[in-house]
Amino acid sequence: RGSAGPTAEEEEPLEGPPAVVHVSREECVQLVVGCANLDFRHEALLKGITSWLCEGRRHAELSAEEVASFLDSFSQLGYAQPLLRAALEHALLRVAPEMPPESCTRALQG
Repeated sequence: RGSAGPTAEEEEPLEGPPAVVHVSREECVQLVVGCANLDFRHEALLKGITSWLCEGRRHAELSAEEVASFLDSFSQLGYAQPLLRAALEHALLRVAPEMPPESCTRALQG
């Protein structure tokens, strides 16, 4: 009789970077906004998004609309990390003159 393999409870958790490291900027924004809209807070996924956003200069390439979306969505999810906060603050300072007043107000509340 052969072994059936491990059950879901016996499987080792996957190690390594999450699949989110392979998404585009637009997909990353859509993913975070979608998570916020669904009130879906998955720590590993949000940590992967934070890593993606903080890699290199990705946060510095965000548009004003994308910065506002990230700030609003992370705030709705109640997710904060020191590195994420620094990256989004840097992005916000860069694009603040381009943001409509209602986006600035919403961003500063988060």
